[in-house]
Amino acid sequence: MEHLFLSCPWTSSIWSHPLVRNSISFRGVHRIEKWLLDLLDNKEGLLVLETTASILWQIWKARNNSVFRQQRSNSEQVVQVALANVQSDRRYNGKKQNQSSQISAETQRWQPPEKGVIKINIDASYLSAITGASVACVCRNSSGFLIDGFTRTVNASSALQAEVLAFSLTLQFLLQQGKAKDRLVLESDCAVLVEALLHPDLTPWESRALFHDCASLLLRFPNLQIQFCRREANSVADRAAKAHGASLLSSDWLSSPPSFLLDLMYSDMMWNGSSIFR
Repeated sequence: MEHLFLSCPWTSSIWSHPLVRNSISFRGVHRIEKWLLDLLDNKEGLLVLETTASILWQIWKARNNSVFRQQRSNSEQVVQVALANVQSDRRYNGKKQNQSSQISAETQRWQPPEKGVIKINIDASYLSAITGASVACVCRNSSGFLIDGFTRTVNASSALQAEVLAFSLTLQFLLQQGKAKDRLVLESDCAVLVEALLHPDLTPWESRALFHDCASLLLRFPNLQIQFCRREANSVADRAAKAHGASLLSSDWLSSPPSFLLDLMYSDMMWNGSSIFR
């Protein structure tokens, strides 16, 4: 373990990087768990551990990509991605702390859009870089009825990348359906995705190219509103993505939704006082 993450020549070049070595030292480490505990005793404590955890995660991902995808990463890339993720997380959490921590029961449930508006919920179910991910897009009207959507399998190297692909594919799907000018509300329970879309300066480094593609697509949607929702309010898209990954959705699921999706949609409709009958 210590050789894998700390002492081999490649990982040593990461920990000795000028942007890292001034705050994190691994010299004399015999057990990685003791090293992590010692980092907590550092005067900066959790801040150092946060950076360390990000670097360890990027090392693990890089090694997996090398073994299973034959994709090589240099130490500079690993360091830059890890530090960019830490910076992005800190900025997001800082903004989050300035917001009210009290969330009403209503905001935790799916809310219907205004009449004439289509609400789109998206989600991704990520398993691993080897097996990929499943994404889902669920479109409902102001009465809560399912009117369109899709599920798909995508290649993704991280959960965030899967969420970004779900968003990008949804915009492409809406363009194909001729809905670019329609009044649309798009919700995701991925806070990092929503923050990066609304505030491009928060874009995570490792997904910058994908976010750039999304920004180009967004220019074609003048009436699209993007917002974050709680996981409870995104249950239909979440269940659809997971069901697709488990091969539990038939090809006609849009016209004949399975009972596990119908139950969730009926629950949302009854919560909002909508009739479940057309």
